[in-house]
Amino acid sequence: MDKLIIYLICINILGAVLDGVTAARRRRTSHKALSVLLGIIAIAGGAPGMIIAFALCDRTASKTNMMLRVFTVCVCVIELAVFMTWKLRPVGKWSFAFWDVFVEYRWTLWFVAAVSVVTFVMFGIDKYRAIKGGYRIPIAVLLGMAFAGGSIGALLGMVVFRHKIRKNYFSVGVPLILVMQVVLMMCVVNLL
Repeated sequence: MDKLIIYLICINILGAVLDGVTAARRRRTSHKALSVLLGIIAIAGGAPGMIIAFALCDRTASKTNMMLRVFTVCVCVIELAVFMTWKLRPVGKWSFAFWDVFVEYRWTLWFVAAVSVVTFVMFGIDKYRAIKGGYRIPIAVLLGMAFAGGSIGALLGMVVFRHKIRKNYFSVGVPLILVMQVVLMMCVVNLL
């Protein structure tokens, strides 16, 4: 078997096991050293195993595990997109012509614009409800909208409404989601 495949299997098993241990420890205490180690494992290629462990061991989204989840999912998407582009793309120069994709496939531009506007409005509504003490929009929904294409609207909502700027899973997570979307778009441009 190829050494890369063996390495990826081992690092994903390690990531899944350590994330399961971290999920069990989080119920008692927060342990930052394990979270840092898991971040390193995600970057090293263990993000898919960690996502499987999220689904099996730690389904509840909380403030203590949200940053690790956002980071792991973004790293996983970036790694998979780069790997697929590396394997499927013919040898040659890389193209950075994002706008050409938006011109050729106009629906993508309209989709990103619509999701960004909805996400921006959701940040405004959540800020208003935070001030008035009403029902809040869940963190997972706001991050999910950013992940679904509304990262620009989320960034604008954070800045304009000064909302969620002190939470690391938003102040670091939303720009990371935007970077992930740019890398994903770059890979799509080079596969088309």
